[in-house]
Amino acid sequence: MAISLKSKIAVSALIDLATNQETGSVSLDSIAARLNISVPNLQKIFLRLREQGIVSSRQGPGGGYKICISPLDIKLGEIVRIFELQQPPSRSPIDVNTVHKLFEEINLDVFKTLDDLTLQSLIDKNSRP
Repeated sequence: MAISLKSKIAVSALIDLATNQETGSVSLDSIAARLNISVPNLQKIFLRLREQGIVSSRQGPGGGYKICISPLDIKLGEIVRIFELQQPPSRSPIDVNTVHKLFEEINLDVFKTLDDLTLQSLIDKNSRP
């Protein structure tokens, strides 16, 4: 299973948000500048994160985004599922049961690994020299 660019951006943006929200809400412009990502891309991602209750937003002066849940309680699998599990898997005539089951097992293993990691664990790794 390949993790999509959207999932990678979402995780990176949440790490950035968590490490920069101590002084208040963080604007998407500032996250975009630090991560070299377009603001429209971040807007789409943060809309989905907000719909899932992971972030909240505030408009106006001093507005921006904050994480609603402790980074210790945000599993990477939870974030990745938001962006990866939208479309039903395509079934082609070549997809025999054995192959399909194999890839289902691989996906389950990937998500088990992601569910063992928290956003805080990545923040901690990111802050080490």
